[in-house]
Amino acid sequence: MKKTIFFLIVILAMHSCFDPEPEDITRDYITKNITIYNVKLVIFYKDYNNQNKDTIFTLSPYKEIKQRYINRYVECPFGIPADSCYISFDESRQITYKRNDGNLRNILDVNNYEGGLVKGKWYQYKYYITNEDYSNAIVIK
Repeated sequence: MKKTIFFLIVILAMHSCFDPEPEDITRDYITKNITIYNVKLVIFYKDYNNQNKDTIFTLSPYKEIKQRYINRYVECPFGIPADSCYISFDESRQITYKRNDGNLRNILDVNNYEGGLVKGKWYQYKYYITNEDYSNAIVIK
């Protein structure tokens, strides 16, 4: 009997050492071009092998892209932390953002997105590329 009780205590102690696995969370990141310009969004980052990579999105006027991540660890708008990016408008103007640059319009910073919890474990965040962004962009020479 003492051995059985000891065995149960050991099993309960071992079980309490492990936290239960949290359920996955769904995060949608939507980027919408609400300008009259064609937009190219280029994101620069290093992959898991420390190789430089880039991702390019093109957005026609009033179109959007949506990225869905079902993973509790993904809290970056483009899946992994990016080093920098630029947004170009009709390839005539460009605005550049760098990770943690403090810019209130930085598309790489999820804090600059609107949204949050939609329902249950589903979150949705939206970022709008605006005419103000176009006005703040630098003319490409």
